[in-house]
Amino acid sequence: MNSQHCKNCRAGRGILAGLLASALLMWGLPVTAQTIQQQIPEIPDNPSGDPVDIKSLSPEQIIYYLANEKVGAAGVGFINGEIGDPMTSILNIWGEPVKKRKTGIFGSIEFMYQPDPNLYVVFTGQERVKTISIKGSGAALFRTTRGARFGMPPELIGRLYGVEGARVKHNRAEYRDIGVDFHFLNDRLDKVVIYEPEKT
Repeated sequence: MNSQHCKNCRAGRGILAGLLASALLMWGLPVTAQTIQQQIPEIPDNPSGDPVDIKSLSPEQIIYYLANEKVGAAGVGFINGEIGDPMTSILNIWGEPVKKRKTGIFGSIEFMYQPDPNLYVVFTGQERVKTISIKGSGAALFRTTRGARFGMPPELIGRLYGVEGARVKHNRAEYRDIGVDFHFLNDRLDKVVIYEPEKT
């Protein structure tokens, strides 16, 4: 587990702890660190790989889920890494990657991180970030700015992003004008790739 993930977890748990403390005080109950810790919920495991069903979560679990959710923006970036950032700044912000390798004839570098047990992110580029690939299961705390989540079928992605701007190739839908590709495995969203939008 990397330092960024730990920071996100602590931040999410801190927000939730504050809300719980306020609720306990409002009800006239004693507030101690132990009481708060016992009340912070865990998000249930989702081995099926389907997207997390928000309706099945308690209000406390929803707050925790939203506080820890990671958002990817087409053509922009993911968490604290953006298209065009120096590759060295990714190392400074994200720390040592889980894996690092050189790839391709142009000598691009890949830094792979795991900010969530069900999520992998790869920053690729030479001097600067050219693409960000995010891969995960339906249990990953991830969404795009328009609401795409891992495990969604292609039709739902088409509703969120439109069908007219998409170039469909094999098992992926490319939205080059906004800088995002969606890759599908067994008709479920499996990977999101963010890059600089094509200029028209």
